[in-house]
Amino acid sequence: MISIIVPVYNSHSYLVTCLDSIRNQTFLDWECILVDDGSIDGSGDIIDQYERIDERFIAIHRSNGGVSSARNVGISRSKGEYVAFIDSDDWIDSRYLEKLYNAIISGDIDLSICGYHKVKQDEIIHSLYTDDSVSFCIDRDNESLFIDLIEQYYFFNPWQKLFRLSIIKDNGIAFNETCSYGEDLLFNFCYLEHVQRVSVINEALYYYRVTGEGSLSRRIRPDWFDINYSQWTVLRRFFEAKFGDYELSKVFLYRRLWGIIYDSVFLYPRLPQRRLNYLKRILSIPEINELRLYDDFPCSKWISVSILNRWFLVFYLYFYLKR
Repeated sequence: MISIIVPVYNSHSYLVTCLDSIRNQTFLDWECILVDDGSIDGSGDIIDQYERIDERFIAIHRSNGGVSSARNVGISRSKGEYVAFIDSDDWIDSRYLEKLYNAIISGDIDLSICGYHKVKQDEIIHSLYTDDSVSFCIDRDNESLFIDLIEQYYFFNPWQKLFRLSIIKDNGIAFNETCSYGEDLLFNFCYLEHVQRVSVINEALYYYRVTGEGSLSRRIRPDWFDINYSQWTVLRRFFEAKFGDYELSKVFLYRRLWGIIYDSVFLYPRLPQRRLNYLKRILSIPEINELRLYDDFPCSKWISVSILNRWFLVFYLYFYLKR
């Protein structure tokens, strides 16, 4: 059986579409745990209706605790051998569970993944899927393929995937309830630490709705650097454990770190409070020295020199003069 976990919070406008897409699955052996996270728009009534008409739906009501906490509640109540996460404003193709299930049982697979459509106002604005279906081990022979999939953001969301519940529970993997941004990546890479083989389906079977209603990822956050740097250290530990000291991994990691530093520095003028310590904090990380080995970054020479030499005062004066 597959346990489907849907955190629900004020998604009245989209919830019926989501739940109908689950009911219409060609794969029938599932339970759907609907965690109402303190909704005040009638979403709780909708999930109660679906629980009455289809016993495979399980409605849980609780006070608001956040999406990570809601998913963790779903995990604790899951009885299936496999787990899928779906957001309540999204929906899935009728073959979604069947395709992911067939992929995960096709061999010694620990995680199956499909592509997705990004939808805005009911129109597909972007589709992501591989040219061919592929199954592979996360090892040095497939390092390039794995990096390519990361760069296409295949491993950054909990949806579009089918997980083994035993791996989650046996290793105490959970969503970090203290994070409001980036918790999905942390969960996925904690899971991937215990994964040997991955299967990727060359079809987009998940529909991700872009609502534009104040997403946390779009807000200006003073802690943006700290969060992304923390995630980067998780990635580095993962790569060191899985791939060792390979140059390809180093290039990927340090190009990613450079992008985090660059974006964080140039976020400074948009912050509500501009403090010198913000810039100093970014350019004080020890990995700056290692960036010197990968100094062919696409930016003006003065920017790269200032970053590599930790000249945070240069940026402070630059932004001050540009006011």
